[in-house]
Amino acid sequence: MAAFAGGKVSVRIEPTSGAVQIRAPQTRRTPGVAIPEREQLTRAMKLISELGWHDSDLGEPVVTRMMNASMPMGGGSKDITQSQDGVLITYKRQIEVDGKRIDILNGGGVTRVHMASDGAILSVSRNWRKVQSNQAVARIKGFEEARKEALARTGKPEAYKLDQWKFGYKEQAASDELQLVFQFAFLPRNGQDPMNTPPRLVEVSAEK
Repeated sequence: MAAFAGGKVSVRIEPTSGAVQIRAPQTRRTPGVAIPEREQLTRAMKLISELGWHDSDLGEPVVTRMMNASMPMGGGSKDITQSQDGVLITYKRQIEVDGKRIDILNGGGVTRVHMASDGAILSVSRNWRKVQSNQAVARIKGFEEARKEALARTGKPEAYKLDQWKFGYKEQAASDELQLVFQFAFLPRNGQDPMNTPPRLVEVSAEK
């Protein structure tokens, strides 16, 4: 088993969702010699495999560097030093449909490994329900149809422009069914008052 900081762990299981968190009691460490990112990824995958959490729905890892900054008493901005305090390695679930991998949106379908820079495991968590296909065929809206519907829901479609969008399955805590949705992030157009037209995140069903 991969080495947890301090050699011991506490395990917490959420009875409603089945989410699991395994956490080392020693979460603050004296910085050691940082290992390469490739080795961090290898250790994270080894731990996930040992826990029996590796399956075909596991997406590609996303590495987030956890940084901190310090400044001596009475120092100025030029005295600030930054250091890496570890990494967070996140795997999102992706479901394969007709040869394409579709993301799970929201907080479900995610596995995270929090690791010190020297490779010691600080915590690992998993919110990952078992998914079963019902073989139902859904008619899906086109992108433009969904975008126009989302813009209309802002109440001021002429005042907004598209910034980002996502398409995927939405996993909800209170339901065992995954829903196909579009999520659109809109920003006010140039010259619009941001107080009256604040940024909007609009979600619409992807099914006709």
